[in-house]
Amino acid sequence: MSSGSTSIHTTGAVFNLINLRARVIICGQITQYNGKLDSVEMGPRFLHRLIYTRATIQGILARDYVDRMDEMLPVMIDWLNSGKLKYEQTVVDGFEQLPSALNALFHGKNVGKMLVRA
Repeated sequence: MSSGSTSIHTTGAVFNLINLRARVIICGQITQYNGKLDSVEMGPRFLHRLIYTRATIQGILARDYVDRMDEMLPVMIDWLNSGKLKYEQTVVDGFEQLPSALNALFHGKNVGKMLVRA
């Protein structure tokens, strides 16, 4: 099963469980960045759930909030140090692996951030 297919199944499961007036945020989608119009993934079949729940979907980019970075950093650092914030990352060793690590991003082969350790 491709990562796109998995994403659709996961999203469908989530949309069956969303609360009344939920706010759904979309961020990332790197596997879609190089998509061509003739090869766009099949769209979701669960949008009718937004009508029943009066939910909204909104895309965001980190750069939308650059002006609030000073406000965010102390809070995030506290959450990270206290264990409230957990993250996953994929680490690839060797600078020579940089091209394959970058390519892996576009195929969903990483978990969390992709890091290349020189």
